[in-house]
Amino acid sequence: SNGSLSDYVDAFFEMPALGGGFVWDWRDQGLAEIDHQDRFYWAYGGHYGDEPNDANFNINGLVGPDGVPHPALREYRWAARPVTATLGADGHVIVENRRSFTDTRDLEFHWLLLRDGVRVEDGTLSPVVPPGETLTLDPFLSATPDDAAEWHLTVSWTLRDATDWAEAGHVVAWDQLTLKAPARPALPALNLGASQTPPFQSQTVRNGNLAVRFDPHGAISAISLGDEGVLASPMTACVWRAPTDNDGGKPGARPLFQNKTAEWVSYGLNDLQSSEVTSEAWAAPGGTVQSVARTWRGVNGHALAHQSRVQFSTDGLVFEETLIVPEAWQDLPRVGLRFEIAASFDQIEWFGLGPDESYPDRKGAQSFEVWHSTIAEQYHPYVRPQEYGAHDETRWARVLNAAGDGLQFTFPTPLSFTARPHHDVDLNQAETLAQLKTRETTEVHIDAAVRGLGTAACGPDALPQFRVGPGTYAFRWILNAVKAEA
Repeated sequence: SNGSLSDYVDAFFEMPALGGGFVWDWRDQGLAEIDHQDRFYWAYGGHYGDEPNDANFNINGLVGPDGVPHPALREYRWAARPVTATLGADGHVIVENRRSFTDTRDLEFHWLLLRDGVRVEDGTLSPVVPPGETLTLDPFLSATPDDAAEWHLTVSWTLRDATDWAEAGHVVAWDQLTLKAPARPALPALNLGASQTPPFQSQTVRNGNLAVRFDPHGAISAISLGDEGVLASPMTACVWRAPTDNDGGKPGARPLFQNKTAEWVSYGLNDLQSSEVTSEAWAAPGGTVQSVARTWRGVNGHALAHQSRVQFSTDGLVFEETLIVPEAWQDLPRVGLRFEIAASFDQIEWFGLGPDESYPDRKGAQSFEVWHSTIAEQYHPYVRPQEYGAHDETRWARVLNAAGDGLQFTFPTPLSFTARPHHDVDLNQAETLAQLKTRETTEVHIDAAVRGLGTAACGPDALPQFRVGPGTYAFRWILNAVKAEA
């Protein structure tokens, strides 16, 4: 939940007539239970035969029933930060003390300079900012950001001394400032040339340690690194997500308020049917291009069109995706690709927003950095299983095995990337943690668009700018093999 949360908190600070910061609820109101198979779960309305009930309406806290924070808590913590930092027109850092009575003598100012998400230098300062005032800091960087990379400055404020409520060094505020953002010009279409070749038959194309096999219809049927298989399912278009409570909850379940889930089911988004695959191939400049096209039918004759072109070059496999959403589908949860990879690739690295999951209307607390995690650690145990784990504005991502070998997905235009141990179909079905299945493969989503979260379980829907509508979505991504350093 908590879509656009930071907009609310900003309004509390900016508008004299508004008061805010009244957290409701703090904790999910769930009760610890064990099912008949000795599996743990948190129970909520209706689990005890109570009628009427409000189902999981009281599962609406910033922390779980056990006090473990939800990702939304970091968003609120950031939004309500007592000191902010912004970038001035001349490149200076401007800090504002939002507190009404206390200066910043109790805090230390830390900074970290990142080049393409990797640390370059860092330091500590002790600026004193009077309550309610701003201060422009003198330049303090040694390195000079260039135009060849993406440069970010992460700043944070920590407690100098322990207090009644936190230890010394506790982070009370942070911001990340973009110093240099290389231009991302629109990519030209793949140059197909004039020479057309017959469609591919079943074959394997190799690029170093990476092998990609195509079926007789021209679709990718296998990807492997050496002798180890990576791809565990077809690569398909996807416009569905496991609904959040704000979306309306499970398909077929009684919603508490709005029911976007029912709208999406009425389109047939949860059960699209594929047409026959058509394929073409070109002996194009820069490497052979293979094109695969199909439609995905919903209900009432409406369908999603998907064309995927892949170029085999010395730089790797370059994919050019085009998805056309029909006008009848006015509101969608996502537009992108879905596939599965072998569970042995259980490590994940990415350059993008982290460390938590992020969505278009809930990502202010996240920072651009090169993050390292595991597929298992992507999981967040929402009491009622639902969508989780997306990372918005991802520049590249890697999935690796224990040896450090794997695949890298590079996005010339940043995209949303998800790699998690639970599949949409299982998140759809499970009403409790006990019912949630963990598959033997990892589900991956690459999305050109993802719907915001909003607050519609008890408040407004996602704002219009965070909704996903009909039209043409085109994006490019590059697939390469990653070899562990010797």
